[in-house]
Amino acid sequence: MEAIKQTESISIEHQWQAELVGTEMFWADLLDDERFADESGSMSQYVVDYRANLKDHIVNVIAKPRVFLFGLREKVRFNYFRQPSYNFLTKKTKFHLFVGVKAKPVTISIKLSDFFFKDLPRPKIILEPHFVTLMKSQADNVTLSVHDFLSTVGADLGFQCDVIATGSSLSPYWGEIEDKSQSLTAFFNEAKRYEAKGKDLVVYLNDYQLSTTSSLLSNAVVDENIDGLFEQPFDGISDKEEPDEDANNESLEMDAHQLLMLSRCFTLYFLGRDVRNSVMIKNAENNLSRYMKRMSVSLIDIDHAYLSEGDYINLGSQEIPHSSSHVFSIEQEQGKLSMEKPTE
Repeated sequence: MEAIKQTESISIEHQWQAELVGTEMFWADLLDDERFADESGSMSQYVVDYRANLKDHIVNVIAKPRVFLFGLREKVRFNYFRQPSYNFLTKKTKFHLFVGVKAKPVTISIKLSDFFFKDLPRPKIILEPHFVTLMKSQADNVTLSVHDFLSTVGADLGFQCDVIATGSSLSPYWGEIEDKSQSLTAFFNEAKRYEAKGKDLVVYLNDYQLSTTSSLLSNAVVDENIDGLFEQPFDGISDKEEPDEDANNESLEMDAHQLLMLSRCFTLYFLGRDVRNSVMIKNAENNLSRYMKRMSVSLIDIDHAYLSEGDYINLGSQEIPHSSSHVFSIEQEQGKLSMEKPTE
C-alpha cells in the first residue's frame, strides 16, 4: 500500500487590531411605539419630529458596518410638573428629575449656554417626561431626550451602564434587506429583546478602524486530509445560523462579517461567565472559533477606549468593572480561544 504523503505547506496567519474611532449613543426604547406611548401620553410636534428624525438617522447609521452594545441604565425622566428655575447669579438652570423605579427626586444645575445657545443663557424650555425642547426662537430650537440631554451636559448622577448584549450591522441574520424600513425593523426587533421593566435601554453604535498584520507559517500537512477540513459545523450551530464566508464576497459583506466577529468578542468579554447568558456565550465562542480557524486569524486585539470620563461611557457588566476604557485580546491556539485583559 502506498504511504500517505506529507508535504510542506506555507500558510498565512492573520492578526487583527480594532480601535474605536467613533460612537453614537441613543435611547432604544424610543423606537418602541407601544412602550413609549404607555408613559408619554400626548406629544408635542417637536417630539414627533424628533422621533421621525431619529429613525431616519438610525437607518443611515446601521446601513454601515457597526458593532453595537446594548446597555441597561437607571430609569430617568424629567419631572415636568416642576419647571426649571434660572439663577441670575450663577447663570445656571436647575432641572428636576425622577430617577429609578421608585422615582427618586434629583436635581441638577446646568449652565445651558456652555452647551447650546452661546448667546442665550436662559432659553425658553418645554418639558415632557422623556424630552426637553430648548428654544431660542420658533425656527431655532433643539429637542433632546432626557438621556441625550444628560449625556450632552455631562451630568453626573452616579449611574453606570451595564452591557447585556452585543450585535452588528448589517447583520447576516437580518436576511435580505430590500429597503431602509426593513433594516430599521430588523434592528428594532433585535433591540426589543433586551427591554427591561424599570430600566432604560441604550444602544452604542460603534465604528472601528480595523487593521491586519500577516505572517507566513510553514506546516507539514497530509494531502488527503485537506479537502473538507472545516465542513462540519460545531454542535448546536447550524450553517443557517452562521453564514459561510467566501473570499469572493463583496467588501461590504466582508466588513459586516468582520464586525459580527468583533461583536462576538465583546460578548465573550462582557458576558463570559454569566450563566444567565450561557446560550449566547456558547454560540459566540463556537462561531468565533470556527471563523478564526477558517480565516487563519490567530489574534484579535480590541481597543475600545474613550478620551474622557462620564456616566454614559462608563460601561461594564457583572463580569467586567465599569470603565471608559476596555482593552483586551482574544487568541486562538490549537483550536482553543483564550482571552487576555488588564489585571483588575
